[in-house]
Amino acid sequence: MNRLRTLVLVGVVIGLAACNKKDEYTLPKTGTGEAEIKGPAATSANNLEREHFLSSAQQEVAELGAKIETLRKQAQQRATAELQPKILALDQEMKNLQTKLTELKATTTDQWKTIKVDVESAIDHLRNAIDKAGEK
Repeated sequence: MNRLRTLVLVGVVIGLAACNKKDEYTLPKTGTGEAEIKGPAATSANNLEREHFLSSAQQEVAELGAKIETLRKQAQQRATAELQPKILALDQEMKNLQTKLTELKATTTDQWKTIKVDVESAIDHLRNAIDKAGEK
């Protein structure tokens, strides 16, 4: 099952490379120095934890975006509009999640853990919505 999932994910990633909507799921980059954490409360361990979480969340968001594109292709292959409303809702949830990630990136050391809960919740909700949308 994991092997099939990996193959499907690789196929989707390759398919996305040729997709016209490359910029639709752009993610904020980590470690760019744009939102440096300053002040005495900024500890290196906390910063490291923040960067690790942000990196893994961005990776998961990219995977969820790939799944949305897979569903989009399935809808086109079926030649029905059955999945289109679901995909539009998923696109909106993805944009909301990206906004939360951008907000997380811009936060200070003290504030990021509050937003972390929102990001984790949004990722779980989007994952469940994608699974439901893929059910027949």
